[in-house]
Amino acid sequence: MQNDRPIDDPRMQEALGLIAEVYRLYDLAGGAYVVNHKEMAFHYAIYTTWNAVVEDDDLPEQPGMQTLGFRIRAKQEELGPERARELLEGTAWMLGAMKNFGMQCTQWANDLMRMMRKAGIHIEHQPFGGRRLPHIQGMDMRRKGRR
Repeated sequence: MQNDRPIDDPRMQEALGLIAEVYRLYDLAGGAYVVNHKEMAFHYAIYTTWNAVVEDDDLPEQPGMQTLGFRIRAKQEELGPERARELLEGTAWMLGAMKNFGMQCTQWANDLMRMMRKAGIHIEHQPFGGRRLPHIQGMDMRRKGRR
């Protein structure tokens, strides 16, 4: 998953592509963001061999929602109970780590911004340019006839 808008700086786009390739080569999950003096771009690498997140570009569109094109899938009938459990544990580990990193980044950024304000440096920051962050809303795909 990457930005939902084009990145203006071609070097930034290239850097993000290289970072994404490292994640793929080393079978890693994670998130990366790159910042220049005018814009910010991000990439989440969530598809690995050790978690249950799989790409799915066939998900039906939901009105007013961005379709992200992945699902969490670990069917015991196909994988066996042990492998299904391994993949789900890997997914839980990845999501917990992602949450921890996000919380740490938020706390440190708030701390540093507070220190700058105390030093008389005022920062005007509007998260995501004032746009509301989208939430992930799942759908139950276990109905008959669905994967």
